[in-house]
Formats: sequence, C-alpha cells, structure tokens
Amino acid sequence: MSAVLVVLLLADAFLCPLDVLVRRAAGYTARGAGQLCVNVLDVGEGDCILIEFPDGKTLLMDGGDGSAEHLASVYSFLDARGIRSLGDVMATHADADHVGGLASIVARYGAERVFVPQTEKSLLADNAAYARFYAAAQASGAEFVLSQNFRTTLSGDRDEFYYWMILSPRSPLIEGSEYGRTDEDARNDVSAVVYLEYAGRRFLFMGDAGTRVEEQLADLSRELQDQVFWFPAEAAWGTQEVAPDLNGLDFLKAGHHGSADATGEAFLRLTKPAAVLFSVGAGNAYGHPSLTTLARIRSVVPGASVWRTDELGDITVTVSRDGTYTIGASRL
Repeated sequence: MSAVLVVLLLADAFLCPLDVLVRRAAGYTARGAGQLCVNVLDVGEGDCILIEFPDGKTLLMDGGDGSAEHLASVYSFLDARGIRSLGDVMATHADADHVGGLASIVARYGAERVFVPQTEKSLLADNAAYARFYAAAQASGAEFVLSQNFRTTLSGDRDEFYYWMILSPRSPLIEGSEYGRTDEDARNDVSAVVYLEYAGRRFLFMGDAGTRVEEQLADLSRELQDQVFWFPAEAAWGTQEVAPDLNGLDFLKAGHHGSADATGEAFLRLTKPAAVLFSVGAGNAYGHPSLTTLARIRSVVPGASVWRTDELGDITVTVSRDGTYTIGASRL
C-alpha cells in the first residue's frame, strides 16, 4: 500500500470522510481576478463563513464547534482555496457552535485582526471555548477589535470597491443593562450582524440574532430610510460615502440556523432577499431550519431560492466586478 493511500485512509478514520478531502482537493478553483467569494461552510449545526475579497484579503466569521471532523473540513477548504494565513477573524458571539473551532483555526492560520463580542470580558471567565480562542488570538499577535455598529472596513482599491459594516449590536452605552442578561435570546442578540456590498450586490449575515434585532433594524430603516447607516468613511483615496441598504437584498444568511425565532415576516418584507442561505446540521436535534421559517419565506418572498448546508454542503457565492454572480454548492 502506497504511503499516500495510507495517509488518506488515516485521515478518513480520524479526521473526516475521505470523500471530503478528495472533493475539496479537486473540486474548488481559486478565486478569479476581481471576484468576491462568500463561502458558507458545512460545519454541521454551527456557523463558519469565509469571505474572500477581490484584493485577496479575507474575513472568517466563526469557526464551527471545534470537533475533529468539522475542523478538518474547514482546514481542507482553506487549503484547497490556497489560503495560508487569515486577515480578519470574527467571533460573532460566544456560543460553542460558533467559537468552538476558532482557537485551533487561529493557531494554524493566524489572524491580523480579531473581532470580539461586546461581552468579551465576562466570557473569558465563563466560557472555556471563547477563552481558548482569545488566548490563541493573543498568541498570534492579532489586533483586537470590539464588534459594535458602524465599525466598517473598506477596500484599498477604488476600482474594485467593497466594504463591510457591523450593523448590530449597538454600543452597550446606548443599550444599557440588556447586555448583562444571561438568557439564550440575550446571548444571541449580541451577535454581530454584518452587511457586505460589492459591485452592487448586497449581503447580510445575521449570526444568531433573532426577531428582536431584526425588528430594531427594520424600525430604523423605516424611520430613517437610506440614512440609517449612512456616513462618510475615510478610504485610501479620500472620503467615501457608505450607505448600507436593507431593502431588496441579494443574499440573506438567515439568523440562528433558521430557527422560528428569527427571519421574521416584517424583516423578510423589508429585505426581500433573492436567496436565503442556511448554515444548519443534517438531522439536528433542534429541527432547524424551522418549517415555520421556511413557510414564511415561501409566503413573503416566494421567488427567493433557499440554500442549505445540510442538503448541499459548502455553499459558495461568487460575484464578479461587473456584478454578475454564480451560486453553487459542493454536493450539486
């Protein structure tokens, strides 16, 4: 038996199914010039989203639950895409299915900046998975950034301009004591909600945020319309106006894995996404995505396509500099 075959069989036995390694080694092509790639990785009942920007920078949002199988899946994807180091890494919030894998991922690939939840000080004492991630980020020499609304990252290239902005949570100084709550809904509601725009295509990533956060965003959008998140930002070439628009999104990554307490009717009527992406585990014990949520989508935005990692594996949206895009999945 050849040494290569032995290595693959051992990987199959101890890390992840052999077909995952073979599929990722052969099935993924590098990002093309001027392209943005948004990859929703199949990490079971968890979140791990890799964004590859046109200028070669990256943003990794969450890292799955940290199980050997899911970590190997993330590693094989990153390696197949030719990624040897990470730029920005974000823990949207501290649930284990989001931060469990981040310590190992950062230890392997490093990070230039890490975005941490607003409750991070208490998490260091009370959440072992988060504490491991924090220690790994410190060891990597990464810059720490607190996630709160209006934090914005702009491209360095005006010709292939993109930006992403955190829309929620708002500052604890504004929200007051609600960030001290410990119930599950409160923990989910401090999830970083991220807006991304490139070549006229608009994405919204909801983390585990539920209908309470959605209603806040919808109310703000109705009251202030396109001025709600508008501000002049400093870009490499001078002042650049940014104005996230939630009306008629191209892509909505549904909140809380498709739970019935997220992706509410009012929010769907506002965002009217052309496609809804679910990060969800096959046969999960929670019944995600909820039949109620799926029915709401069919009722409010009947033309929206639905993409689920439990059925389709890794999902990749590729946007070219002219705004055209493709969407595909590893099991198609």
